[in-house]
Amino acid sequence: MIYVKNIYAKIALSVLVLWFASTSCSTPKVLSTNVPNYSIATEGKSNKPGILLFIDPAIAQNDSIIKYLSKEYFVITISRTYSSTQRRMNEDHPLLRSTIANELLEELTLQHTIEACGATGLEVPGNLNWMVNTQQLKLFFFTTYAHSIEDHIKESMYTQRIPLSQHQSQMSATELYELLNSNQNPSGLIGSYSIRFVKDIWKQQPRLILQAYEGSVEYKTIK
Repeated sequence: MIYVKNIYAKIALSVLVLWFASTSCSTPKVLSTNVPNYSIATEGKSNKPGILLFIDPAIAQNDSIIKYLSKEYFVITISRTYSSTQRRMNEDHPLLRSTIANELLEELTLQHTIEACGATGLEVPGNLNWMVNTQQLKLFFFTTYAHSIEDHIKESMYTQRIPLSQHQSQMSATELYELLNSNQNPSGLIGSYSIRFVKDIWKQQPRLILQAYEGSVEYKTIK
């Protein structure tokens, strides 16, 4: 009788260990979308509320940011993709991003509960305008400069540092300022972003825009 009881005790213990392991580890969950030019990955436990995190590929701290957010959220990372460099230079624009990002939010909300949105690096000014209209969501921003890109470039002039150094190393602060301040629409890339895209967002003041947001915001400057 004691032997039989020990068997049942071992079985019960094994079931408990398996249950604990299954609830403690990250649960894989595949999310799909019909929205083109975006790749989606997930991180963390799928029983948590979701956060859409738009990733700047040049930010070295992305993994740490995802780990930080996964303590509270099921992190759904969003990356902008293109089939060719030419398409990236000609088609990437913040207004188009706003339209597509809202479609992404709508589709993914049908597959998982979304309670927050966020962005890193240049994705902050690139997605800010549509995010401030999602009043029901908490927002997380991890930017590499405290104010606008223009302010960052001007500061780089005085300190003689390379501006947007995570994205480029060729242009000096003066050269980049003259390029973005010209009346022309130059073709080319700054890292993985089109110059036209950066030119459209470089004067944007994120903190000023966020003053009108009625929801909860976490805004951090990363180095």
